[in-house]
Amino acid sequence: MFSSRNQRLQRGVTWLELILLIATFAILIAVAVPVSGKLKERGKESSCVANMQHLGAAINQYVADNDGLYPMAWQGGINTHINTGQLQYWPYAIYPYVKDRHRYKCVNDTHKNACSYLINSWVIDVKADSANSPTRKASSISLPSRFVLLTEGMLLEGGDADPSMAITGHGLNTDYTLAGDIKRITSPEQKLPRHDRHLVFLYLDGHSGVSPELPEVKDGDYAPVKEALPFARYFDDRGDDWWQ
Repeated sequence: MFSSRNQRLQRGVTWLELILLIATFAILIAVAVPVSGKLKERGKESSCVANMQHLGAAINQYVADNDGLYPMAWQGGINTHINTGQLQYWPYAIYPYVKDRHRYKCVNDTHKNACSYLINSWVIDVKADSANSPTRKASSISLPSRFVLLTEGMLLEGGDADPSMAITGHGLNTDYTLAGDIKRITSPEQKLPRHDRHLVFLYLDGHSGVSPELPEVKDGDYAPVKEALPFARYFDDRGDDWWQ
C-alpha cells in the first residue's frame, strides 16, 4: 500500500515539474522572440548603414577623379538615357567604384526600383545653365559634417527606375534625389522609414547617422517628422524651406 502511494506521489511531482518546465520555456520564448526580432532589425539597419557608407566612399572616389566635382544628381530637361547622351546621374556615375548592385538596395526595400537611397541634390547640383559646371566642387561646401548627402527614400517604381531597363543603366541612371518633398523619405504609403520608424542617413563628411524614432504621420501632417529629423536645419545651404 505504501509503495503504491509513493509511486503516485512521485508521478505527481514529475508531472508538476514538467508543467513548470513547460511554463518556464513558454516565458523564455515570449521574452526571446521580441528581442530576437529587434536584434534582427538592428542587423538590417546596420547593413543599410554599411551600404550607404559604401556609396558615400564611391562618391568621394568619383570626386577625387573628377577635379573635385560631385556627380550629377538631377537636371530637368536633359536627356538621361546613357545610350543617347553623355549625362550620367549619380548612381550610374559611381557604379565603376561601387561594383556591386546589391549595395544600392536596402534589405527592407520591397519595391522594384533599382536604388533605395536618395542624394541631396540641393547641395550637390547648381543651375543646369551654369557657365562652369552643373555640379559643385566638394571644397565649396561649408559644414560638411552637418549637411546630409544620402538618405533612405523612395521615388519611382518601374519606368526609368526599373532594374530591367538597360537604356537607363538598369534603373540607376535616373532621378534618385532628396528634393523638396519630405514624403520621399517618410511616406507611410511607401513604407518609409524602413527600420522601425528610424531613418538612416549619411553626411557629406562620410559619417553616418540614425534618426530617433520618428513620429507617425497623422492626417497628412508631416510637421512633427520635420522637427524630429536631426539634419533638417542643415539640409539646404541656400536656407530654403526644403520640405515645402
